[in-house]
Amino acid sequence: MEIPLSLNTMSLLIALLPLWLALALTAGLVKLAARLLGRMQVSWRHAWVFVAMLATYAFVWGMAIQAGLVGDGAFLVLGPFLGWVAILALGAWYFGTRVRGADGEWVRWSGGLKLTGLVLTLMLVLSFGTFALLPR
Repeated sequence: MEIPLSLNTMSLLIALLPLWLALALTAGLVKLAARLLGRMQVSWRHAWVFVAMLATYAFVWGMAIQAGLVGDGAFLVLGPFLGWVAILALGAWYFGTRVRGADGEWVRWSGGLKLTGLVLTLMLVLSFGTFALLPR
């Protein structure tokens, strides 16, 4: 039985397009960062799994803020820093045993940390570059 797509379904798909494009861009940045760091070998599958972990982290963090579990006092200052540290640790753990260097060996925690750090740096450069190009 064929389910016809309604206007509401199409509107939802169009509304989710920027999210999917952002996720695809982030996966591409993971592959680019691996290439820039001396021919690290990252599969698309591992890039997408890492992007899914980042999206889940951001979703859970956003829900915690909405629920009022975090968000006042010194945490407003330390929050972004702690978020970066958590993402760097997540990337170091995940990529450490899933990415191979140019020599064919696992990159371990240090290589995963470099890869994740470069991905975050590329994301920041791209974000600030985009905002700089926006008309005022």
